[in-house]
Amino acid sequence: MLRITELESTAGRSLRVEGRLAGDWIDELRRACERHGPRMLDLRGLRTVDAEGLKLLHQLALDGIILERLSGYLAAVLAEPP
Repeated sequence: MLRITELESTAGRSLRVEGRLAGDWIDELRRACERHGPRMLDLRGLRTVDAEGLKLLHQLALDGIILERLSGYLAAVLAEPP
């Protein structure tokens, strides 16, 4: 399961992503980003990410979306080239 919550602040629009980024949930996050145009993703509640989910996160970062509040492990994995 994946929960995506839209947040507004003075820094701009962001999405909080919680749960599991795998399988069909990857397309759900992609569509949410296209629909809401977030400046930032808050990933503190992300528990599991599969290889395709990592590819999406890499692409979103390349597209200029800031990935924040990552676990140490996720930050290390995303620091590696896709």
